[in-house]
Amino acid sequence: MSSNFKNDCEPVVRSLYNNVDKSLTWLLQYTRSNLSGTGACVFGEAFSEQHANEIKDNLPEEWIGFVTKGLSSSPTKDKLNQLKLTFK
Repeated sequence: MSSNFKNDCEPVVRSLYNNVDKSLTWLLQYTRSNLSGTGACVFGEAFSEQHANEIKDNLPEEWIGFVTKGLSSSPTKDKLNQLKLTFK
């Protein structure tokens, strides 16, 4: 993930929702923590599948987490491009 990534909503969401702030702070012990959009989820980029599973396995009991592979492009957009459709 680019180090230039910034979520303008993060400071507001962190100040309003203590659990989001706690989870973003907790994740920093393993990797850079991020907030999706306006806060539907907290995520981090792992260095390997093993690293990702280590993070998930150490989650506090009250939290739910999963490991998934990130994508560098949208499959939907790729398919639309194949069909020669474009977004305007």
